[in-house]
Amino acid sequence: MSGIPQKLSAPYPMVRVINRQLGPFYEGPVFIWDVDKTYLDTRFSQLKNLLKIPFEFGVDKKAIPGTVELLKGLRDGPAGSEYRPLFFVSASPPQIRRSVEKKMLLDGVDFDGITYKNPGAVLRRLQFDQLKEQVAFKLSALLLLFAELPVGARLHLCGDNVEKDPHIYGLFARVVSGVCAGEDLHNKLMAHGVRKQYASNVVALAQTVEKRHCVDGIYIHNVRRLATEMNEDQGAPLLWDKATDLAHSLLDAGLLSPQWFEQVESATSQFPE
Repeated sequence: MSGIPQKLSAPYPMVRVINRQLGPFYEGPVFIWDVDKTYLDTRFSQLKNLLKIPFEFGVDKKAIPGTVELLKGLRDGPAGSEYRPLFFVSASPPQIRRSVEKKMLLDGVDFDGITYKNPGAVLRRLQFDQLKEQVAFKLSALLLLFAELPVGARLHLCGDNVEKDPHIYGLFARVVSGVCAGEDLHNKLMAHGVRKQYASNVVALAQTVEKRHCVDGIYIHNVRRLATEMNEDQGAPLLWDKATDLAHSLLDAGLLSPQWFEQVESATSQFPE
């Protein structure tokens, strides 16, 4: 299933694995999912948990209740067996690739590509401040993926609010629609702690993509239990506490079948808070 890993040094150090190129006439939803705290219940709060992540086996990793069924349902589409596009973007290092993709195989979560941040390359550049800075990486990864998608693709982005996913996704939507560019984009990136080198790279990349309004949904796992906030970058994303909450909204939007919704609901109910 896995394609050949492509290691990039610019616009930001990352490793991309693309398993499927969509045809130019595809028109429909494309789901772009974060991995940590959105699919897998990865714990970064303590150093000991962070250090053991690269050494975990796929079977050791735990999915957030209901997300496996939700991802399968979105892949199937409301009519079933539609094979709708699913990509992952993770700030985790490529060293965990085997265990993460083994977990996906064990769960039966089929996907079309995944991008990992490459913190090793960041460390070699002695850019220690960028180890926890995700804006430049994720925005670069999203723009590279966007450039490869057909013009009829409708994007649905799912992340969490442990870091800056709401801002990153909102800013991405503004960039690809042509609302934010050039000096304005550069200033916003710098305000988020992005180094000038990477800010310039992102701005240059953004200039090369064809602009269009294509982001139909931003869904944020409310890990920190925050109220919905609005700003010019993110608008009003849909916050979800449990997979059932998100599944209900996707069911209403015609992106999930009632049968898969029931499976998400059943899986989630087995793990009450």
